[in-house]
Amino acid sequence: MDANIPIELRGELPRRVRVTGSGIYLTFLVLVFLAFAISAALWAAINTVQLTDHRAELRRENSVTAGEITRIQKGKHRETVYYSFSVNGISYSGDAELPWQLRDDVEGSNTLNIRYLPARPDVNHPAAWEWSFFWWLPLSTDLVHLPDFSNQFEWFLAAFLSGSFGIAVSMGLRSERKLLVDGVPAAGLVTECTPGSRGSYLVKYEFRTEDGRVVNGKCGGQRQKVGDTICVLYLRQNLRRNQMYSKGCYRVDG
Repeated sequence: MDANIPIELRGELPRRVRVTGSGIYLTFLVLVFLAFAISAALWAAINTVQLTDHRAELRRENSVTAGEITRIQKGKHRETVYYSFSVNGISYSGDAELPWQLRDDVEGSNTLNIRYLPARPDVNHPAAWEWSFFWWLPLSTDLVHLPDFSNQFEWFLAAFLSGSFGIAVSMGLRSERKLLVDGVPAAGLVTECTPGSRGSYLVKYEFRTEDGRVVNGKCGGQRQKVGDTICVLYLRQNLRRNQMYSKGCYRVDG
């Protein structure tokens, strides 16, 4: 066997592997991101249902009263109006995103008509507009739509991104383990090495399989010189699954 093949890879397949400290850390990170994704999606779903129910209730039966604008908070992409109003001598408060179509009118006034449920005044919203995911819809006769994505949509997006990251890292860990367990070692020749992100390098190489076929591959890793000989692991059943051998998240046991 080629002298460039490490001794731990020269045994019979499948190999026994053990997770390293880096692998434990990444596995924990995956669990954290997936847990956040699930929690964020559930939170957004529950709040979306609540908002939908409240909107339906406010459409069916409601009262309208004059409220007082307490402050307007301006953010990078949105403005939020905070207000208070009284029902039967009891003070209530609320807040809502301010549609861009109404910003000039609302900012130039101290009052704001508030729509609320007579039986539950804590369920309320400015009467001039309602909640909506679809900020691009045109103005309607008595209601306008929010100019920005709602908080619920942002939480769904955060859940999607977090879940996608967790799944991607999990698949990377699984792929690395699969190559260590079932990968056939071969001597590879570095054909190109270019700087990547965060100090890593994209290494391109070629190697010869057991039956003499020449296969090209690439992966991220440490800097290599063109013409250097490296150890590559590949799967017999899928030659495109190959990677430069390195001691990362798993190591061969024994």
